[in-house]
Amino acid sequence: MTRFAPWGVALVAAVVAAAPARAQQPERPEGHEAMSDAQFAALGPTTPDGQRYSLIYVKFNKQFNELLKLHASPLVDRIIVRDAQLRQLLLRDQDANGRPIPRRGNLQVIGTGQRVGQQYVLVATRVLALESDLEHARRRHAALGARDGKGRAELSRYVQARVARFFQDAEADQDEGRELARLARRLDDEVREIELAGLPALPGGAEAHLEVGRRLKALELLAAVWEHPEVAADVRARAEQALTGELNAQRHLGRWLAYDKFKELVGFARQGDRWVPRDRADFLQACEGERRRLLQHEPLGVLPESLLRQSKEVVKGMNKDMVLGLVQGYPERVERTREQLGASAVVFELWVMPDGQRIHFVNGLVFQRIDPSPGDGPGGE
Repeated sequence: MTRFAPWGVALVAAVVAAAPARAQQPERPEGHEAMSDAQFAALGPTTPDGQRYSLIYVKFNKQFNELLKLHASPLVDRIIVRDAQLRQLLLRDQDANGRPIPRRGNLQVIGTGQRVGQQYVLVATRVLALESDLEHARRRHAALGARDGKGRAELSRYVQARVARFFQDAEADQDEGRELARLARRLDDEVREIELAGLPALPGGAEAHLEVGRRLKALELLAAVWEHPEVAADVRARAEQALTGELNAQRHLGRWLAYDKFKELVGFARQGDRWVPRDRADFLQACEGERRRLLQHEPLGVLPESLLRQSKEVVKGMNKDMVLGLVQGYPERVERTREQLGASAVVFELWVMPDGQRIHFVNGLVFQRIDPSPGDGPGGE
């Protein structure tokens, strides 16, 4: 038999004592109905006295007189704490076990329903600090079976609802909110993978592919139905309608592409809620930077005119005549925008040269030059 030295026993005891307590999950008190604060708030004043309830994952705000105030809850003044000891603990932000309750921390509130005047209130007998939303969601995620798509979908909806309700304002824990949003996306991805893995093969499974593809907005599924030569013509036609009508997909160089991908591939970029040619988008972005400089009255920072005329390439500060003398050609396309900055009219201009070089002007002076990248200009794609 192995014997521990006394110091070993002490060390083990110290390690156990120092180990952090696990985040607490809700208790399940017998005879109590578990519900949300919204469900309790829906109970009318004629609800019989004496029924027992357990409100779970409500958010702590503060203890005020005999009222327990919750964060973002419809139970404005409907939780009463009459027990003096519990009230004192809550005033110190501690639960019934003396555990600290963080602001906006999750609570379980256990108590008895009672009519008071025209309200049905909960007289709290026990208040417990619970695991955080992130701890709760991760624990539920870890407990799901590998192929449990329904459970993942339900958990994703729950997480998204918590984020929308409790993590949108500036005082919320933004790090936890981001992690919850990331977990919801992961759950949605896992639901998608589970559904896709369970689909029957084409062509017999074409209808299933079509249904799941439309529901998940899965372009690759619908494209596979459309492209398979042995799938029935009417099913392929419905797949094409879903691709073009529901997903706004585009057929390009023999492939179905999402609309955004298609626009980027053919040389467009999103500018606000519009798609514009990529060089136009770059031009507008360059104008925005120059606009900030003008508003701050910063100098353009150019060389003296004598040096500008000696330059062998287009540089900042050159006028249009100097540029034309250097490039010995004319732009293939000109973009122009005019606007009012304070009392002054400002004209921004873009020249797209035959070799792909782009030159930006403000009121006739160069403020930026962008050299062509491989593939631009004559012979480029």
